[in-house]
Amino acid sequence: MEALLQFNMDDPAEVEALQLAIKAPSYQGCLQELDEWLRQKLKYSELEEPVAEALQQARDKLHDLLEYHELKLM
Repeated sequence: MEALLQFNMDDPAEVEALQLAIKAPSYQGCLQELDEWLRQKLKYSELEEPVAEALQQARDKLHDLLEYHELKLM
């Protein structure tokens, strides 16, 4: 099975879509690194309760957004 994406390089919007498609793995890696950073801060740092709560809320929001958009971190 193959999938082929085609972009009209004369259309600036399609050139932008191509760049997004090419960079998608980097976006995923960036989100994975952010999630891991948050996890490590929560697990290994001695944080004051308000800070820990804020970081946990940020991590929860990240996971909610990923689920809403049907995305998974590897």
